[in-house]
Amino acid sequence: MQLQSFVLATAVAHVGLAIFVTAHAHLSGEDRGNWPLITLFLGIAGVAGYFFYEPENERI
Repeated sequence: MQLQSFVLATAVAHVGLAIFVTAHAHLSGEDRGNWPLITLFLGIAGVAGYFFYEPENERI
């Protein structure tokens, strides 16, 4: 695979994941915060952070 193809595929995947995070936050009624932007830059790590992060005021 050429480097240009790899970079393009990675960029498309990151945009898709950011759209997924935004849509999930909207459908579940959660605050999306900065997670779409974080996901855009970090990819799957941003998605993991979005799902596992708990704000301080929502802890039991």
